[in-house]
Amino acid sequence: MRVLIVSAVFPPYASIGSTRVGKAARYLVESGHDVRVLTADGHALPRTARLEIDPAHVVATRAPSLHRPSELVQGGRAAVIEAGGRRTGAVWSLLHRVWRLWTAVAYVPDQLVLWYPFALRAGARLIAAWRPDVILASGLPPTAYLIARALARRAAIPWVAELRDLWVDNPIYAFPGWRRALDRRIERSVLGDAAALVTVAEPFAATLRARFRAPVTVVANGYDPDDLPAGVGRPVTTPGVSVVFTGTLYPERHGHARLFEAVRGLDPDLARDLRLVFVGRLSGEAARAARAAGVEQVVEALPPVPYAEALEAQANADVLLLLTFTGEAGLGYHHAKLYEYIAARRPILVIGRPDGEAGRLIAEHGLGRVSDEPAAIAGFLAAWIAEKRALGRIAPTPADAAAPFTRRAQTRRLEAVLAGAAAARTGLHESAALGYSPPLRDVSDRQP
Repeated sequence: MRVLIVSAVFPPYASIGSTRVGKAARYLVESGHDVRVLTADGHALPRTARLEIDPAHVVATRAPSLHRPSELVQGGRAAVIEAGGRRTGAVWSLLHRVWRLWTAVAYVPDQLVLWYPFALRAGARLIAAWRPDVILASGLPPTAYLIARALARRAAIPWVAELRDLWVDNPIYAFPGWRRALDRRIERSVLGDAAALVTVAEPFAATLRARFRAPVTVVANGYDPDDLPAGVGRPVTTPGVSVVFTGTLYPERHGHARLFEAVRGLDPDLARDLRLVFVGRLSGEAARAARAAGVEQVVEALPPVPYAEALEAQANADVLLLLTFTGEAGLGYHHAKLYEYIAARRPILVIGRPDGEAGRLIAEHGLGRVSDEPAAIAGFLAAWIAEKRALGRIAPTPADAAAPFTRRAQTRRLEAVLAGAAAARTGLHESAALGYSPPLRDVSDRQP
């Protein structure tokens, strides 16, 4: 099967989205498929991700970004937060309003819309020389979907839309009502033309099934055993209990304040053995919130680190901290790093809804504790501190619990969707020859 992947982010650019798409490409190639990638160049991202397919099979085009003006405002906002300052005053308020207006008017459908003509030309040349059986567009940003649909229509090739996050129903969607109505029309037109839809969690899939006729399949995020540092699952015997968070903090949406309230309620004798480490973007907000709660003595805020170092920090933690969104948004949202946490074999503390997707996974597989109630969170922390004091370590999670969440296993699910879409359009029985059943009805797909 020949597969063209369209994704704005791809290795060597490092991001969660880049990791997912890069691993999918790798394992599709290892399964014997011929894969090409159409991607964007010039991102303001570190170029630290490992490219795991033939570089000659990656076409990276110019992608002028409309994000540059807003980066000045967002950068200033991040600097103020990291410094622990307040975001008040007439100047800040004016800049923020200008930024919001700029993004609402210009980002249609997103900040990379100017990538579209460059990608379209490059994609047309690629297809003229090498015709794929199916196109996979992975987003957000949704410009990737527009590019894939245009290429697919011109060449009469089926295409599949992968939504790593929901589009208009995204819990962090922040445009005004008039813009939401416009985006809803674009989304309905574009995704309604896809042969199949893929997303990362069952609640997201339920939303898509209610709105689109195409079959929807859950292909979870995952981890790659080859990326894990040595010593995963080995007892951590250093003094005290370290609770580690890696990733981006969303100050307005994450419930870290509830964690600090829980720490404030701990017996001081227990609290002296606790260390909360935040590694990543806007970690300074955690330090600020900890000071406001009076628990700054147990909090350490560190800047972002390369992917390999983040995995090392996870492996050396006693407990891993996952912050999901508060309110209704927390039902489906869970960060891709959840699967890296699972692979690290450390107990996971989820601050969020027990009935959310992350809570469901943790409870079903016995991987940690979940709550958004400070009293319950304090109880979890006290129990882990007591365990470490009594035994000298906190027991790792079972080794077999991580097996279903490998990138290889999840890519097999994606592979079946792509084969089914290609076979349905061509009328051939390629999927049967490959041992697949095209997912024409997808009522049983659940995240493992």
